[in-house]
Amino acid sequence: MTTPLTKNEDLKYQLESLASYEPNDIDNPQFEVVYEDANEREGFITVCCVDVAERAHKRIEELEKALHDIAALAEDGQLEIYAVGSIVDSALTD
Repeated sequence: MTTPLTKNEDLKYQLESLASYEPNDIDNPQFEVVYEDANEREGFITVCCVDVAERAHKRIEELEKALHDIAALAEDGQLEIYAVGSIVDSALTD
């Protein structure tokens, strides 16, 4: 029996899967994102969900690597982690 994925692992694999699609393979891969600037003026852009998934997946991998590197430094005694330690542990296991 396999161990079920955590929510974060599940999200990572879903993003990776979505990022592997070609935009033409999805009926409507685009959606609009509304932004508001500091002067409360609105603007919007149209983005492709495949591109967003690819960027999010890459960013998650970068952050996971950084967390593992921090944890390794702390284990080797090269870095002291106080309150952040529980955050790192939680992020690695959720």
